[in-house]
Amino acid sequence: DIKFFVTGRPDPDLRAHVDSFTDKKMYRLEWILPDEAQADIRMYLGTALPHLHHDDTEKLVTAAAGLFIYAAT
Repeated sequence: DIKFFVTGRPDPDLRAHVDSFTDKKMYRLEWILPDEAQADIRMYLGTALPHLHHDDTEKLVTAAAGLFIYAAT
């Protein structure tokens, strides 16, 4: 199996190309529930920064507002 992860702004040409694939799974950021995104961010921070105090982790999770890129940078 080959998997691709593509992110970016909506682009009609790219979308048309991806839509032509017969076996695909697409997820859009707005489809992800906020609680699910926060849980993923919390898990990432717990792994990346294991010595971070729980309260500080929660502050970062809240500040990220569901945007993983915020937590990762």
